[in-house]
Amino acid sequence: GIANNLHLLGRRNDIPELLGASDLFLFPSRFEGFPFALLEAMAGRVPIVASDIPPVREALVADNSAWFAPPGDIYRLRRAIARALANPKEARESAARAFKRAHRVSQHRTCRQTLSLIQSILERPRVSEDNARSRVVLAHPGPLIPAQGGGDVRTLNLLE
Repeated sequence: GIANNLHLLGRRNDIPELLGASDLFLFPSRFEGFPFALLEAMAGRVPIVASDIPPVREALVADNSAWFAPPGDIYRLRRAIARALANPKEARESAARAFKRAHRVSQHRTCRQTLSLIQSILERPRVSEDNARSRVVLAHPGPLIPAQGGGDVRTLNLLE
């Protein structure tokens, strides 16, 4: 059974070492904000099998850096795991591509870019008193908040 092959370790402080000892990183999320654990696996050069959801696709892109399965589809997830484990050379190459991508999509870089955007908005000349709110719309490819008229957006209203 699975009990001999799966260990639930609880909170750990040695994640890089654990990733280094892993054959595969499984990320079967149905919903995800920013996939920080996935980025850790990418940086750790671990082959990845993940749910095909927008935040995961955004982190991994479509450059064969992981195996994907539709969220909740355990049969396709199982097949993706089997393919990844059966092809060690392909798994290493996939992990190398994900590693390169991890350096372009990091938590610190994302935070810096977001703060830079907000700072540039705050540095704009003040608007008239009649229009004291600036509206910033941050587009996202995934289903976040359905916008009126189609599309998905997050809105941040800033008072100046």
